[in-house]
Amino acid sequence: MFPGNTADPHTFAAQLEKVKTRFGATAITFVGDRGMIKGQQIEDLAKQGFHYITAITKPQIDKLLRIGTFQMDLFDQELAEVLADEGIRYVLRRESRACPRRSGPPGTRNWSRFRRWLLSTITTLPTICAPMPRGRCRSFVARAKTLRIADWVELTVAERAITLTVQEDAAGPKLPNSMAVMLLKTDLSPTQAKKELVHDR
Repeated sequence: MFPGNTADPHTFAAQLEKVKTRFGATAITFVGDRGMIKGQQIEDLAKQGFHYITAITKPQIDKLLRIGTFQMDLFDQELAEVLADEGIRYVLRRESRACPRRSGPPGTRNWSRFRRWLLSTITTLPTICAPMPRGRCRSFVARAKTLRIADWVELTVAERAITLTVQEDAAGPKLPNSMAVMLLKTDLSPTQAKKELVHDR
């Protein structure tokens, strides 16, 4: 038993120690969701000589797509796997085949929020024909970074003219919000567990 309001990751190390010393387990694989088995927990497992199967978040999937660990077309397969560096293995499948791959630029919701904010801000500026204050220009750029659209939206301010250029492919491939996928991560080798077994567990 643990005190109330204790997050799962904080209870993990104690359970590993219990499994190893109290029950004498020497070979075991822990299966947990993306909120249970993360960076520190994976390190704790490695120290004990145990293995893991877990899932990863959508931002982590997008990052792996950008760096080329795997490609979007793998989600068209019923079940696919990718062997990455350092013995990491990914097992993936697409849950829904009816969703479009991608529609519009990445971060469309944040892009709309930025445009609305920008228009409301501009209407409060003086209407005199004078250069825009530097502080105001910096606030535009800072807002774009806060909404995480600065990597694919180029903002140019010259005198009182604001130019926004959307670079559709600047952010690289990215999962649409409407696409439901399952992407599992494990350090089990294919000889220890086939992809079907990893998926079923």
